[in-house]
Order: sequence, then C-alpha cells, then structure tokens
Amino acid sequence: MTRFYGTPSIFFTFVPDDTNGCLNLRMALPLKDNLSFPAVDGGFCEAIRNNGEHFQNLSVNQAG
Repeated sequence: MTRFYGTPSIFFTFVPDDTNGCLNLRMALPLKDNLSFPAVDGGFCEAIRNNGEHFQNLSVNQAG
C-alpha cells in the first residue's frame, strides 16, 4: 500500500469511554429480559452522571 499510495498522513483512532459509557457498561451486565434493566436504561445513565452510589443494587460509585 505504501508503494502505491505513499506513507499515511492521517491516523484515525477511536477509544470508547469504558468507565462512563452507559451502553458499554449495560452490555457487560447479564440480561434477564428485553423490557427491564440492562436492556433499557431506566435511569442508569442519570445515576452515573450524578455520581450516585447505587442503582438497583448495583454500585455505580467510581471511587471504588
């Protein structure tokens, strides 16, 4: 590729936010059904944004 197109001048990198990404965190939890948390948000993102301690018996405290 370098022989035909030359050396690359732009590098695109993508890094998802794994500690605050609501969808990433919800996908890491086991599903019970498609109508309740974690399949639907149900206030989980709001709890993370407000630095809450717990959300439905799940610790969302980022300190530990």
